[in-house]
Amino acid sequence: MKTALKRGLRQIRERTIASLRAAPSLATLRIAPGQAGFFGEVFCALNGLRMAEEYGLNARIYWGPGSHYFEPDYAQDGDAWGAFFATSRLDFRQGAGAGAKSPLFSVKLKPGAHDFTPYEDLSIRRSVALALRAWCQPHPKIAKAVDEAQAELFAGRSMLGVHIRLTDAAAGFEGRQTVALDQFFQATDSWLTEHPAAGIFLATDEERIVAAFEERYGARVTFQDCLRSEDGTSIHGHYDA
Repeated sequence: MKTALKRGLRQIRERTIASLRAAPSLATLRIAPGQAGFFGEVFCALNGLRMAEEYGLNARIYWGPGSHYFEPDYAQDGDAWGAFFATSRLDFRQGAGAGAKSPLFSVKLKPGAHDFTPYEDLSIRRSVALALRAWCQPHPKIAKAVDEAQAELFAGRSMLGVHIRLTDAAAGFEGRQTVALDQFFQATDSWLTEHPAAGIFLATDEERIVAAFEERYGARVTFQDCLRSEDGTSIHGHYDA
């Protein structure tokens, strides 16, 4: 069933791309939300923008009421994307098509960077980094809040960011993979040997990981107060069972 669904989605995407090649300047691509975590949704939007860039389209990201992140009090003109990022419309058309009105169509793309089309001579990781810098400019008030949080949490120290997602990743859900905790410790120890005055900013979905890092590294560990799993069960909606 999943294989057939993936095949069907791929065929829809291929037909859409074929139609864009035929008349690229005649369409506006509306990039709708998927049903993923926040950064999965961002990558979904980047995939759409990359398609628009490739085929010379006018593009609009629209995280409407169907988005997990839509809150009426914060959405900008009914768009949750606009609550986080300053730009939701990008016009990649050139020549006579640029600035002209065009019919609207929507394409839902799978969230993730795995099918992001990289730029020539660049890896997907570097290509996505370029796209993030170019197309995902946070509102000034968000950037200000991040600067304030950085000053409060890090106190001017160099920091090593450590992201450990286990639960559903450790269980192999959706084909996810992760390494053992000891390997995270080895990598952290190696970096701290070269940066002895640095701290650790820990992002994890498990309380036991926080406890293990505090036991090993003490006051060097900084983390946010948030909901975490206490028994190894996924909190991401991908319940292990």
